[in-house]
Amino acid sequence: MHGRETPGNIGMSVYVLTMGFWPTYPSVTAILPPEFCRLQEIFTSFYLSKHTGRKLQWQYTLDHCLLKGWLKEKVMII
Repeated sequence: MHGRETPGNIGMSVYVLTMGFWPTYPSVTAILPPEFCRLQEIFTSFYLSKHTGRKLQWQYTLDHCLLKGWLKEKVMII
């Protein structure tokens, strides 16, 4: 995703797993902020341009998030 315009100061790491080797998970709908939706769209376009005939299915139950903020010169990681 280098060289593409990404929204704000947000980073994203993606692990693409083959469905046949992992347990099945129920499909969950997540309400994501627009910035994350844009990153997801950018990655999807990138991935599908490199791998034709494949399908991405986002597994939000396997996600995690690291939120880092600066409050009065003190860094807080949640």
